Amino acid sequence: MYNLILVEYLNALPFAAALKHLASSGEFNIMRGNPRECAEQLTRGTADIALLPVGALQDFEKLYAVSDYCIGCNGPVRTVCVFSHIPFAEIRSISQDPESRSSNLLLNTLNDHFWNSGQEIEIRPHDQESDGKLIIGDRAFEAEKNYAYKLDLGQEWKRLTQLPFAFAVWVSQVELPEQIRSKIDQSFEKFLGQADFYKKLNYTQSAVSDLETYFRKNISYPLDSGKKEAIKLLYKLNKLTLPLEF
Repeated sequence: MYNLILVEYLNALPFAAALKHLASSGEFNIMRGNPRECAEQLTRGTADIALLPVGALQDFEKLYAVSDYCIGCNGPVRTVCVFSHIPFAEIRSISQDPESRSSNLLLNTLNDHFWNSGQEIEIRPHDQESDGKLIIGDRAFEAEKNYAYKLDLGQEWKRLTQLPFAFAVWVSQVELPEQIRSKIDQSFEKFLGQADFYKKLNYTQSAVSDLETYFRKNISYPLDSGKKEAIKLLYKLNKLTLPLEF
């Protein structure tokens, strides 16, 4: 049996739904956690396969791609945003999110390499007061109602690099049999290929007003060449070693 862990966020529910029949067959044990916990479980070896945040790839010497699917975007992502009560041009500090290294790495990369407007922005720990706050995942839906301004980091990355972005990819520390990888991808392809797959999700949070728009326009699941180039660029800009070959 393979222990597989994925995030508990709304955008990962299609993966969980797709894997249900594999779990019922006894081949996979499905676990849940936040992005940080996914990385920790893979590090400890308590998970064989993880939907790993791209910011956590650097913690490993060698990783293997498990799937041709990921959690990504090709423009506005809606659930990785800087929220504030003042316009972005007036922001001088932004606090990071406590749960996702990938989103924090994206924020720092945009600030260090692309935001050249002349305004100095200090990126602070999540527990420090700041002009703006990076909020990710399902909490971002609620934040949309509580803040006057938001800056979508998926949209910013696309605007500044002309590339899509990948926030998390399926990986393992040992190379898995082709048969196992195929089963996983076939499950994802079958479920995500349904025109109304989002209607089959067990999710009732009222903050999400339009599931179809979110899943079809904000979240992009194929790990295509553009998203692979984005991961490579992210690591190159930050002078990090990428332990995963595409």
